[in-house]
Amino acid sequence: MHLHQLTLYDFRNYADVRLTLPPGLILVTGANAQGKSNLLEAMALLAYGQSPRTSHESDVVRWGATAARVSGEVIHGTGEFGLAVAVGQHGPRQLRVNGNHVRRLADYVGRLPAVYFGVEDLALVRGAPAGRRRFVDRLLSQLSPRYFLSLQQYNKILQQRNAWLRGLGEGRRHDPAMAEMWREQLSTVGGLIIAHRLRLLHQLEQWTIDAHSIIVGGPQAVQMQYAMAESETVPTAADATAHLAELLERLAPRERARGQTLAGPHRDDLLILLSGKEARRYASQGQQRSLVLSMKLAEVLLLRAVKDEAPLLLFDDVLAELDQDRQNRLVEAIPADVQTVITSTEPPPAVAGRRMYRIWVQDGTIIRQAAC
Repeated sequence: MHLHQLTLYDFRNYADVRLTLPPGLILVTGANAQGKSNLLEAMALLAYGQSPRTSHESDVVRWGATAARVSGEVIHGTGEFGLAVAVGQHGPRQLRVNGNHVRRLADYVGRLPAVYFGVEDLALVRGAPAGRRRFVDRLLSQLSPRYFLSLQQYNKILQQRNAWLRGLGEGRRHDPAMAEMWREQLSTVGGLIIAHRLRLLHQLEQWTIDAHSIIVGGPQAVQMQYAMAESETVPTAADATAHLAELLERLAPRERARGQTLAGPHRDDLLILLSGKEARRYASQGQQRSLVLSMKLAEVLLLRAVKDEAPLLLFDDVLAELDQDRQNRLVEAIPADVQTVITSTEPPPAVAGRRMYRIWVQDGTIIRQAAC
């Protein structure tokens, strides 16, 4: 599978751009602040239906324009299909597949599997739990529409439950029946999410172990563990709903006092261990970066295996942040059938001598394209 054609209209600093992209390695070069990252953001938006760089959709609309549009043609094993995303200054985002309107994001995500790797992702291991949850959620959402729908449903229930809890602190009478209703709803949907995450980790851990041995040049003990907030134990996938319900019941007095939900998928974490120790606390920066590269490579390999199609891989200025050895090992490990797009001010040494398609960007304009 590869993205064959890409069209941008009033997207960031691009007024009107049309590209025909080959499979294989694509290098996007240009000075800083010329639009390299914007081009990759557009590709990620086309794949995910939402930007990986901003939570405010209207940010992608070019200054002075009323709406941005990104569309593309994707070639896969049995043919091709079209995708399009339109984002306005006001009003909801619009998604289309083969020209047909798609109402739910869950029915759009995963059609073009993609792995986006930005500089901020280098903090995946040492950063806050929210980044690791986002990593897991994005991967699972591309694998399972049901998971994505459960995630949306959970966030809606969580928002409503928190509003109810805050109301108790403002003098609203505590109703045990209402408390039970919210606990049951949250634990049912939250349990589904936790079960999906636990099953994913069993697969992701092995892919990460294999990828890590490539990145560092030999085997090391890498483990992934799911950590539930406010719980010393982690249930099996089958027991996740019951475990969360019991946890919420135990936390009920504290939640009423705090006015917020203290346990659930929104507060859980993914622990990465290296040689039996938590990497976030005890691994060096170099070791942490090797783990991040391994996790992102594992994401590519897992999507490729489950989808039976090679995903789109997007490197946004990441290689420049890596030493030469890690650059080389990472690029060498990418399967040949994975369309890989790299942004950089200059060609990274790791891609020197490789066959590639190069795109030169200047001030929101594609000034040159050539096979190299």
